[in-house]
Amino acid sequence: MPPLPMERFLVIEEPLVIPELFVRSRQELTRGVPFEFLVDGDLTLLLQVPTGCAAIWRDEDPAKLVSAATEETRSHTAPRGADVLERSPIRLLLRRARVALAAIPLTAGLRRVIPDGDAAPSAIELIIVDWRLHAGCVRGPGDYGSFVDVAWRRSDKAADRLLLPPFGIPRGGYLP
Repeated sequence: MPPLPMERFLVIEEPLVIPELFVRSRQELTRGVPFEFLVDGDLTLLLQVPTGCAAIWRDEDPAKLVSAATEETRSHTAPRGADVLERSPIRLLLRRARVALAAIPLTAGLRRVIPDGDAAPSAIELIIVDWRLHAGCVRGPGDYGSFVDVAWRRSDKAADRLLLPPFGIPRGGYLP
């Protein structure tokens, strides 16, 4: 049977590859959220979860899984069941000396140079590797098994060696 034309747009379950010059940082969220952790020098990342409906968080079982990267990376053969619009818009905020530089969505596999735009020089290149967020860590401190895992590298400083891009076309890539 010939392949369907839409197959090149499907999400393929492949492990995320972290380039060798990136620093991997997994942070256990035992202090609750918002949660700030040091990236490099005066650069920090702040994990924010909007809690506009505080009663929902207060009444939930602390062990209930609120959000996880696996929800976005696994293939779905059946309807997801939950409305994606009901999911909390979790963000990572890049700050330099407590001044906000950029905000990005917590999205599985996202690779981004931040801040972007003409106004500010780039500070880091960030890859969101994994996360798991339980209702308890949104309510307050405690060990509920929640974490955030990112990989980063400074993008405002020169590297000590040249990295060549990989050859070939990525899966699902476009051939002219």
